[in-house]
Amino acid sequence: MANTPRFGRESNRTRYVLGFAFNGAGSRVALIRKLHEPSPSSNMVGSLNGLGGRVDAGENYLAAMRREFKQEAGALVAAWRVFAIIEGRDYRVYCHVSRLDIRTWHSIRTGANSCTIERVDRFSTARVRELAVYPDLRWLIPLALDVERVNAVARIDRRAI
Repeated sequence: MANTPRFGRESNRTRYVLGFAFNGAGSRVALIRKLHEPSPSSNMVGSLNGLGGRVDAGENYLAAMRREFKQEAGALVAAWRVFAIIEGRDYRVYCHVSRLDIRTWHSIRTGANSCTIERVDRFSTARVRELAVYPDLRWLIPLALDVERVNAVARIDRRAI
């Protein structure tokens, strides 16, 4: 992909996608509550997060975002935009944003998903700071909402952390 935002080496990092789907007004966001640990070192159980997951071998991150959102929320969203890339020593997260039309917004499957043992719900963006969210969401959600005004991709380098 010629317009793929990149930095650092790609080959030795696990790639992930993370998506924030908003209603048309941007006043509500679909989030997922992890009901199990994705890895032994994770501390995300019970926390709300954006929808997403690992990018499969041979898959580009846009296709991965579409697939993950469809699996977790039951809705097909074609129009995703990368607004941030978070890079660590052994991972890279492509953060996506989408504003959904009313039909797609209401097609999101809420409640527990037996396939992923996670729960998707819709939340007020004004209340994000009050919710038990994965800490980065407190700045990622406002950044995602600003992406329409700023035509750029934020790059966050956590390799030294």
